[in-house]
Amino acid sequence: NASLVDVVNFEVAVASEVLLTPRLHFTARADETAEITGLEPGAKYLVRARAHLRGQSEGNPAAWSNLTDDGLFCTAEAAPAAEPPPPPP
Repeated sequence: NASLVDVVNFEVAVASEVLLTPRLHFTARADETAEITGLEPGAKYLVRARAHLRGQSEGNPAAWSNLTDDGLFCTAEAAPAAEPPPPPP
């Protein structure tokens, strides 16, 4: 609920690692679409998240929700190719 939450923090672990230690942390605004960069296309990851209460200090541990227990296993896709520039006039 974006009226209660201002940002969401994602922890990303490589799915093939035994301990599933997060290797990447990514924070995004709760009211916008975001893309986690720096992932290897085709690689499998475990993504877990926590939310931050709107209007609270990010340094306040009580303002953050608990990290999701299970998370979501997913496979990174390649970024779409950039459109070529238009031809010169």
